[in-house]
Amino acid sequence: EIITMMPMDFEEFLWANSVDLNLIEIVKQCFEEKKEIPSYLHELFLNWIRIYICVGGMPEVVDTYVTTKDFSEVDYCQKNIINNYKDDFGTHLSKDGKVVCNELEKARILDVFISLPNQLSKENKKFIYSMVGNKNKNSSYKSALTWLEQYGLIKFCNNISAFEEPLSAFKIENDFKVYLTDIGLMIGMLDSDVKFKILTNDLSFGKGMIYESLVADALIKNKKDLYYFSKSSGLEIDFVSKIISTITMLEVKAKNGNTKSAKEVLSNPKYNVNKLIKLTSSNLGETTNILTIPYYLAFKLN
Repeated sequence: EIITMMPMDFEEFLWANSVDLNLIEIVKQCFEEKKEIPSYLHELFLNWIRIYICVGGMPEVVDTYVTTKDFSEVDYCQKNIINNYKDDFGTHLSKDGKVVCNELEKARILDVFISLPNQLSKENKKFIYSMVGNKNKNSSYKSALTWLEQYGLIKFCNNISAFEEPLSAFKIENDFKVYLTDIGLMIGMLDSDVKFKILTNDLSFGKGMIYESLVADALIKNKKDLYYFSKSSGLEIDFVSKIISTITMLEVKAKNGNTKSAKEVLSNPKYNVNKLIKLTSSNLGETTNILTIPYYLAFKLN
C-alpha cells in the first residue's frame, strides 16, 4: 500500500505541542453540534492558529518550534528547507540511475517558485504568467508548475464554470491560482518580520493571502482538490468544495467581512447552491444556509 505523507495539519500540530486533548475535543464537539465555542477556548485556539501559520506542518520545523519556541530558529529552519528544495529543482534520474539537472528547466522552476507570494498577494490571486521571470506572457512556464506540483510543493486551484458534480469536469484548465502545500513554507518565503505581524494579529499586511492560504492548506491536507468560482462581472468565491456530499462555497475573511458574492449565488436559483461556510476570526454560528466557523476549525472540512 502506497501512503502519501503530508505536512502536519493544525490538529497534529496541537498534538505535537501537547495541547490538552480534552480542549481539542471540546472545540471539535462544538463544531459537530454547531454551537458557540467557549470564549476562553476561542481565544486560545486563535492564538494557536496564528502560531501554526508561522510554523506550518513540516516535521523538522515543528520540532524546532516545540524544542526552542524561538521564531528566529523556526525561520532559519524554513529557509534552509526551501533552499534545499531549490537545489533539487530541475533534477531527475536518467535511465542509468544518474542524477541529471536540466539547467533551463531549473531556472524556469525557480522563477515560478519565487513568484508565488506575489501571485497570491494580488486582489484576485489568479496565476499570471507575465509576473514570472522575464515577463513571459505565454504558458511556457506551465511545465515548471507541473514539476512543482509533482514534487509536492504546490497545488493548483482551478476556476470552475458551474457548481455541478463532478467539479473536476467543470474546471477551466488555464484559469487557476497556485497555493503552496504548507502554509509555513509560504510564510518562510517572506520577510522574517511577517511572523511578528501575524503573531500580533496585525492585519495590515497580506491578510487575504495569508488566510486563504491557511484554508487551502487545510483542504490540501484533507486530500481535497482545490476549486474556486470567478466571473468577469466581479462575482468571485474563494473556494468551492464538496463537504459532506454537498457542493459548498467557502469564503475566507480575516475578520467578519462581507460575503456579497456568495450571498448573490445563494439567492440565484440558476446556480443551484444552497450552502456557504464562512471562515473568520469570529466564533461559530449558523443561519439558514450559512455556517460561520473560526478558521482554526478548517482542519474539520472533511
